[in-house]
Amino acid sequence: MINSILSTDALTRAEQELKWIEQEGINHLFYADINYPMRLKRCEDAPLNLFYKGNIDWGKDKFISIVGTRKQLLLENRLQIN
Repeated sequence: MINSILSTDALTRAEQELKWIEQEGINHLFYADINYPMRLKRCEDAPLNLFYKGNIDWGKDKFISIVGTRKQLLLENRLQIN
């Protein structure tokens, strides 16, 4: 596993991902960052990494968020076909 993490292919992909994030104006917060939303930290399953676009006032009472993954699950693929 260490070899795959240290491989130049993995590092190249990571660099490409960081470049794309920057080009798209995507912001990133890590769980330990001082600006990470405190209310989200209180959630048992809070994400370690939070990616978002725009200027967000984390002190507001209500939010609308869209959560998703990059890879579709097999069940999702089947539902779309049927």
